[in-house]
Amino acid sequence: MAEPWDIVDDKPEPPPEERTDDGLGALRIRAIVNERRAAYRRLLWARAVAFLFGCAAIMTGLDVLRVSGSERLWFAIASSLLVLLTVRACLRLRRFALKSPAMDLSRPDPAALSRLSDGSQFLRGLDNLTHRQE
Repeated sequence: MAEPWDIVDDKPEPPPEERTDDGLGALRIRAIVNERRAAYRRLLWARAVAFLFGCAAIMTGLDVLRVSGSERLWFAIASSLLVLLTVRACLRLRRFALKSPAMDLSRPDPAALSRLSDGSQFLRGLDNLTHRQE
């Protein structure tokens, strides 16, 4: 005959271990990749705008030489404004420069290396353990 008493474990389950490591998870890698893509895209558009302003300034500058009369003044004003916009766009390109991760490749201070242990204290500890057991 079967037991009428079912044993139920009342102990609560331990909470899942919270990840405190600084490793790169899939979401973090995806976020970094998307951020880099967006930075490249912004830089491309900023260069395109500066290029278009420059081309427009050259074209209106050539029109200054082609036309005569009062139109020449308007084309000269438009050309000078487009030159100013081109210069401003070129100066603002620095804002869109990509930031590379800074890696410190310099050599460590030799004094800091001399303070490191050579591991001999662990060897002494192991020797002490083996001598106690004998």
